[in-house]
Amino acid sequence: EARDGVRTRNDPAAPFQRSTITERQGITQVQCFSREIIHGSLSANGNNATLLVYDLHLDTTKKSRRIREAQVKFEFRSSSTGSSAPQVVNIAPYRSVSLLSISAEESKTLGYGLSAGASQFTSVESSVKFEKTVNQTKNDSARVAGGFLCNDYGKQVGAQWILFENELVASGTPKFMRFAILLDRENDEDNFECKVTIDASGDWKAVLGGLVRSTPRDDPILFDPTFPPTNKLRKGYDIENLGSVDLDELVEIEFDKPLKKKFEGHLV
Repeated sequence: EARDGVRTRNDPAAPFQRSTITERQGITQVQCFSREIIHGSLSANGNNATLLVYDLHLDTTKKSRRIREAQVKFEFRSSSTGSSAPQVVNIAPYRSVSLLSISAEESKTLGYGLSAGASQFTSVESSVKFEKTVNQTKNDSARVAGGFLCNDYGKQVGAQWILFENELVASGTPKFMRFAILLDRENDEDNFECKVTIDASGDWKAVLGGLVRSTPRDDPILFDPTFPPTNKLRKGYDIENLGSVDLDELVEIEFDKPLKKKFEGHLV
């Protein structure tokens, strides 16, 4: 049964730092998982910081359907009344990243017709038609655009990514994106949280077929800075210098994830 309308909740027995951020199953599959949560400092004697890495999966269960555009938003706030929200100091990917760039030649024949009747009493008519063939090159690419979200005071308290398809070949959006966020928590050791919103827009067939539905509201992600580092992607990080981590090295964007290795028809 489709689970498009079911939100992801925090487990009352273990509410902090859940691993599944969003999961919507149906004709549209939208999933987001936590891959890394590292609490520490931006630098030696610097502000408190948190490094976050997430995996986004976008797909459809029907080959004739596709996701044309998707938007991911992460908005942070303090869990304590009166405390300031963590600020986003770095994200990856940042700005516009192009993928699947394609050029295509297109020819158009333009016709211009002239006609004149001999008289109103005869059916004799002469016509002249001029045709011109115009060749042009069209370029397009799929894109991922990352940027910051600011509150009313201009502080960067969130991040967003928009994924676009290559319209020239109707590629659909990338199906997988790993992205990273670095937070400055100043001197705050309090718990904080994040509101996550993921919207996906399908092609017109998908819309008519009910593929794209209203986005359910998930519980906010709850963070506890006293939790130990997850260290899933690396053996260890310099938690006293998280500002030195190259976030671009953590990024992955793919349309189809290939099998790593095959041996006699079996995945190794």
